[in-house]
Amino acid sequence: MTKEILERLTEIEKHLAVYNQQLEYHIKRTDLLEAKVNHVDKHVTMVNGVIKFLLGIGALAGFIKLFL
Repeated sequence: MTKEILERLTEIEKHLAVYNQQLEYHIKRTDLLEAKVNHVDKHVTMVNGVIKFLLGIGALAGFIKLFL
């Protein structure tokens, strides 16, 4: 019975080693994807700022046109 338990533990350790390698690979991929998303987030923030600026100028021009 003890031999069976040791064999099962050995098998579990083998599986854990494989799972750890797969986890490291997925962590690297996740880090790369997060870096790409950060670039996209910066771009979206910049574009949103430009749009708000243009809307503000448009509103100001409309307000001025209203009274002139």
